Amino acid sequence: MEKSKSPTYWGYLKVKELLSLQDGVGDGEVSADELNFIVIHQVYELWFKLVIRDLKDIVKIFDSNRVDEQFIPLTVRRLDRIITIFKLASDHFELMEQISPQDFIAFRGKLGTASGFQSFQVRLVEFLIGLDPDEMVLLGDATPLTHFRNNAKSLKGGEEVLQLIEEALNSPSLLEVIEDWLYRTPINGSSPQDSKDAVKVQGFVNEYIQCFRTEQDNLSELLITMRSGNPENIKRRFEESKDMIKAYMNAEDVPDEDRQRRQRIRAAILFIESYRSLPLMSWPQVLLDKLIELEEHLVIFRSRHARMVERMIGRRIGTGGSSGVDYLEATTKYRIFKDLWGIRTILLQAEVIPPVDNPSFYDFVSR
Repeated sequence: MEKSKSPTYWGYLKVKELLSLQDGVGDGEVSADELNFIVIHQVYELWFKLVIRDLKDIVKIFDSNRVDEQFIPLTVRRLDRIITIFKLASDHFELMEQISPQDFIAFRGKLGTASGFQSFQVRLVEFLIGLDPDEMVLLGDATPLTHFRNNAKSLKGGEEVLQLIEEALNSPSLLEVIEDWLYRTPINGSSPQDSKDAVKVQGFVNEYIQCFRTEQDNLSELLITMRSGNPENIKRRFEESKDMIKAYMNAEDVPDEDRQRRQRIRAAILFIESYRSLPLMSWPQVLLDKLIELEEHLVIFRSRHARMVERMIGRRIGTGGSSGVDYLEATTKYRIFKDLWGIRTILLQAEVIPPVDNPSFYDFVSR
């Protein structure tokens, strides 16, 4: 029997094939600047491929009625990798800026209507994380998803790409499975299936809101004592803040049929963030922080992209028909994990928050 050969570095990575993929539209030798442009975008797509794999693996872990504690550190490591990729992706724009505007214009015509907007992997990343297609910035008079669907058949490989997009939209997103997990989080030892769970959750929320009101009252009095403004205006602003927080924690901003679930999710985030020193809350709190960090770097990536494009082509229309920089800047307003961001408004120092009922419930040994 012939002994199998050990793979070579270039064979394992298919280097020859990889290095043959930078000829652009195949109309002759590409310039150094066009090669730079192609390589950077190909690297982006490779990074996005890895991000998609990690996101799908994380969703698979959390798409369950029970998530064992041992999987939380693994999820955090995967999120760390995704975060690092987006940090690198933002840095790559510096390489793009090595191309002067005049040198970019020299080959921009070759792109035709090709645009980074057509990166279906970017859309997959957004939908896998949980971006609502209806909240996306309009591209002309249609959402990017509608635009994608309408033009898929005319693009080479478009129907296959559209199928991947539709599969992502019809599958649980990271946001959905994380919110399901949060909904099941025991609050003061009480779980959703417990008969008095709603009462215990409301009691926790009410106690926390009262602590928040006390903190706001103390701060208001301090500002008045320091003569930091009109006393009546200061009191009014703090009363508005307290009313806003109460309405938010009681989920008054959502329809009646969704209110109890949304209130419990927000209460769970507040509980995890506030009692992170409890053994069973420590890794969940790190996980929530990583989700915020992930979205933070998505925002940074989009903002960095906008600045690079403005530096290269100013405010002209994008090759894909978008409004260019204006469109990119509008996408920096996207927020997916809205309640993770929102809860930060009400967080208090550990010394003034309500004590936990039965803290031993959250010890590793008790579980």
